[in-house]
Amino acid sequence: MNGEVSPSFDRVITRALISIGEHLGLRVVAEGVETERQLELLQALGCRYAQGWLCDQPTAAEKILSACQSPMDSSKDARQESL
Repeated sequence: MNGEVSPSFDRVITRALISIGEHLGLRVVAEGVETERQLELLQALGCRYAQGWLCDQPTAAEKILSACQSPMDSSKDARQESL
């Protein structure tokens, strides 16, 4: 379609995909989220999970494995900080 799709059409398709995933009992993850505006729009459409440059930059596998293998400090907040 080479960029000829209207923003409202994009929203309808995105919302439909989110709805299909929810009805199938899946966690829908939006990939490639780069801006706050994209995240806000996805949240408004009902998407609860996102990944992309806005969330964090790509991380080496070794760093992820190291973080997963390290014991968590139970005195801190249970949320994992960004790698």
